[in-house]
Amino acid sequence: MSDDPYAPFVPRRGRYVALAAGTAVLLIFIVIALGMPGGEHGYGPGDRLLFGGIGLAIAAVMGRYAAIRATPDRDGIVIRNLFLTREIPWAQVESVKYAPGDPWPSLMLHDADQVAVMAIQRSDGLRGTGEVGRLMALVEGSRT
Repeated sequence: MSDDPYAPFVPRRGRYVALAAGTAVLLIFIVIALGMPGGEHGYGPGDRLLFGGIGLAIAAVMGRYAAIRATPDRDGIVIRNLFLTREIPWAQVESVKYAPGDPWPSLMLHDADQVAVMAIQRSDGLRGTGEVGRLMALVEGSRT
C-alpha cells in the first residue's frame, strides 16, 4: 500500500501473469507458424500469417490486461479496465462493494450503476485488501 493516498492502483500478480503469458503465447505462436510444413500439400504464407496474427491478438489482450489501473485524484477516479476507461467524480460514488469471493471491488454509483475496479485484485492478498481500504478512505474523504 502506498503512503500517497492519490497513488495509482495497479495490480501486481495479475500484471506479471498477463505479461508472462502474453510473451509466451506470442513466442509459441510465432515458432509454430514458422515451423508449419510448407510445400504443395502444406501450409502457405497466408496460413502462417494468420497463425502469427492470432498469437499477436492474444498477446495484445494480455498487454491490455497488464495495463489495467485506477488513478485517483482530488476530483474523482479514472478507471481503466480491460476494455473500457471511465472517469468518475467522487460525488457520483455512493459506496465501495467488496464482498467475500469478489475478485475486485466495485464502486456503487448514485445512479445504481456499478463499476468494477479491476486494478485492485484479491489475488494480491494483503496488499489488495490494503488497497481496498485506501479506496474506501478516498470515497469517505471526498464526502467531507
